[in-house]
This record gives sequence, C-alpha cells and structure tokens, in this order.
Amino acid sequence: MSGGAAESQVRDPMRAAQEYLLNRPWWELVLRGLFIMIFGIIAIAWPETSLWALILVFGVFIFVEGLFQMIAAFSVKKEDPNWSLMFISGLFSFIIGLLAISWPGVTAVVLLWLIGAWAIVTGISQIAYSGQANADDGARRGLMVVGGLIAIMFGFMAFLWPGATAITIILIVGFFAIFYGIQLMVVGFMSRGR
Repeated sequence: MSGGAAESQVRDPMRAAQEYLLNRPWWELVLRGLFIMIFGIIAIAWPETSLWALILVFGVFIFVEGLFQMIAAFSVKKEDPNWSLMFISGLFSFIIGLLAISWPGVTAVVLLWLIGAWAIVTGISQIAYSGQANADDGARRGLMVVGGLIAIMFGFMAFLWPGATAITIILIVGFFAIFYGIQLMVVGFMSRGR
C-alpha cells in the first residue's frame, strides 16, 4: 500500500469524526450556549439562591451533557480511532452530574471541587477536539483553545480556593457559565452555513 493511500485512510476517519463533533447543527450549540448563559445570569443576579438549587441545576446540566457526549462517542466509534477521549469526558461529566444530583447535602467546598474537576476535563477535551478542526478554520479552532484554557484555569482555581463561601461559589460559577455559554453560541453561529 502506498504512503498516500495509507495517509488517506488515516484522514478519512478523522474527517468523519470532525464533521460529527465540530459540525454539529449550529442551532444545537447556540441553544446549549443560551441555556448555560441564562443559568449564569440567574446565578449572578440572585446569588442568595440556595446552594442546593445551584447543585441541582449544575448536576442535571452536566448529567445530560455527559449522556449526550457518550452517545455521540459511540456513534463515531467506527470512524474515529480517538472516540474514547470523548467517551471518557462524557462519562466523567455523567458521574459528576449524578453525584451532584444524588448528594444534596454536599458542602460548598466539595461542590467547588466537583465543578473544578468537571471544568478541567471539559477544557482538556475542548483543546483536544480543536486539533480536529479544519486548518482553514483558525478562528473557531482558536476560540475552542482559548475556551479550553480558561476552563482549565477555572478548574485549578476551584481546587486552590478551598475557603470560598457559598455566595462566592455561586458568583464564580455564574461568570464561568456566562463565558462558556457565549463561547458555545459564537462557535454555533460561526458554524452556520458550513
């Protein structure tokens, strides 16, 4: 088999996975981003909201996000040799969401650690997926890398700030949710018409 044929066989699975992961319906990314951004605005506007309510909403969101990510990973299993990265990220989100939902008495510090761990895994996955973007799509790739780096920094900050109060946590999560939601919406609108 010639080198060119071997290279094309390697590229084709990656292209199929890329089209599924990065070229998902633009409106899906916009709606997800809008939902996350609204959650962030509510958290900042009413920080006195109980910690339990925040835990529940956060838990449900990443539980569902993880479930969809695992389903997506299995759907590209044959085409993408790296499908396991997306599956592990989805499984991690699914487990963290399940813990948050089923553990209503969790303390503020433990919640912050759960959110931090989720943000780090999400950031790493996002940076890894950005490498599959088209070479001529630098703006979207750059946005995904920046978003991933900010998510990782937020995650480490959550681990390094154990004395945060419930109100502080709600505000931090709110600002992060607004940023992440806007980023998803921008990527979604950039994908429109592709």
